[in-house]
Amino acid sequence: MTEGEEWDIHSKFALGHLSKLGMGKTEFEVTMHNIFEDIEKHIDNLNGKPYDYTLLLAEYTINVITSLLCSKCYTHDDPIFVKLEKMFRTIFSILGYMNMHLTGNIFKYYVKLTSDYDKIASDSYKEFRNYAETL
Repeated sequence: MTEGEEWDIHSKFALGHLSKLGMGKTEFEVTMHNIFEDIEKHIDNLNGKPYDYTLLLAEYTINVITSLLCSKCYTHDDPIFVKLEKMFRTIFSILGYMNMHLTGNIFKYYVKLTSDYDKIASDSYKEFRNYAETL
């Protein structure tokens, strides 16, 4: 998977866009290092207690995204972070229900049956967009 023309195209695309966000620069490396140190501290503070690590990864993924796009990092108990996490969780949980490819009349019926999911996802996305503009 790490060779061939398709790999070259994907690699150039990813590296080009990541470099625009700061990858390869000292500041980017320091930011990522600080985030990973926070992960390590968080795990150490658990003292071997059971914990949902998918939640931990989701929280830090949100923090990486906000640090890249908004140049802000949040603590886990920060109200802004909690609100962002709730919005992301809602949007992605709803999108999990829409993981199929439907065409024609079947799609029309599916949309009618799942209009609640569509409305929830749409409302959450609008809320996130409005909130992101204030950041």
